[in-house]
Amino acid sequence: LSGANQAETLLRAMAIKIDGEMLFDTVQATFNLMEPSIGPTLYQAHQQGMGVIIKEAVANGRLTSANHRPEDAKKRALLDDEAERLGTTIDALALAAILAQPWVDVVLSGAATVEHLRSNVLAFEVPWSEAVAERLVQLAESPEVYWQTRSGLAWN
Repeated sequence: LSGANQAETLLRAMAIKIDGEMLFDTVQATFNLMEPSIGPTLYQAHQQGMGVIIKEAVANGRLTSANHRPEDAKKRALLDDEAERLGTTIDALALAAILAQPWVDVVLSGAATVEHLRSNVLAFEVPWSEAVAERLVQLAESPEVYWQTRSGLAWN
């Protein structure tokens, strides 16, 4: 799933049943620190037995050290500070946020190079906590803003 209406689309998909069984047994959706709006619906899907696959966990590069967009400078500073405090990389921090969700079954890293993969794997070592989550909640954007920004990214 992609787009500002992911949650609505997922709810509709979950309602489709054949002989009393849900038609879909997995969902692949965009969920990350900047676009967490579908989280409660993904939790609901997981509770109903669906496998949950997360894509775009690093927000198409916006949650990595490659993001030099002036519009994201404050968010990048927060990520830099938190990653430094925890002794990790920005992308590992972003992935750790997803791995911390008990309803997530698979996280697609999107690593394009061996260096990316090595950095992404550090997510398993990030000491994630509720306090970290609370500090990073301000990274979230409305779905409309997130998807509008994403549509204009050069690496989209």
